[in-house]
Amino acid sequence: MKKIILFLLPILSLSFLVGCGQTKDKKEVNQVKETDPKDALTYTFTLDEHDYRFKLLDGWIKFPNKDKTIVFLVANKDTKSFMSAGFEPKETDLKNYSTSFTKKVEEASGKITKEPVKKELNGLDSYYLNFNLKDNKDRNLTYKTYLVETKDYFINLAAWTSDEKPSEKVLEDLDKMLSTFEQLK
Repeated sequence: MKKIILFLLPILSLSFLVGCGQTKDKKEVNQVKETDPKDALTYTFTLDEHDYRFKLLDGWIKFPNKDKTIVFLVANKDTKSFMSAGFEPKETDLKNYSTSFTKKVEEASGKITKEPVKKELNGLDSYYLNFNLKDNKDRNLTYKTYLVETKDYFINLAAWTSDEKPSEKVLEDLDKMLSTFEQLK
C-alpha cells in the first residue's frame, strides 16, 4: 500500500499544479516556425554524480519544484503538458520493474493504452509505454513514459497532458522531448 501511495503522491501533486495553471484565457499566438529538437534549449541536471539532459521544445519552461520525489518539472501551459522524472533504487531487473510499474498504474485505476515495449533510449535500456490516469479533479491525463535503467537506479521519465482530447501534434511533441533524454556521464 505504501508503494501505491508513493507512486500516486507525485502524480497527484503535479495534477494539482495542472489545475492551478488552467484559469487563464487562451491568447492568440503568433505563428512561428517550430523548433527542431536538435536546436532546442538544453535542460541539464545532476543526480548522484551523473549528468542527464534533454531538450525543451517551444513553449516549455522549468517549473518550481517543491516535490522531493521528482528531480525536475517542466511544463507547457499552452498545451497543458508536463514532463518530470522520478528515481527509484534498483532492486530488481528492468523487466520486473516494468511489470511492477504497470501493476501500480492499473491499481490506481489507470488504463494502459500501449503495453511496455523494450527500447534503447540514447544508449540506456528502457521500456516505453502509454497510459491514461485520472487526476484528483477527475480529469483524464494522457501519459507517455520511459522506464529507464541505469547502473544504480531506475528512472521513471514521464510526459503527459491534461487536455481531454490531445491533438496528435501535442502527443508527438511529448515523444520528441522524451526521445532527447540522455545520460552524459
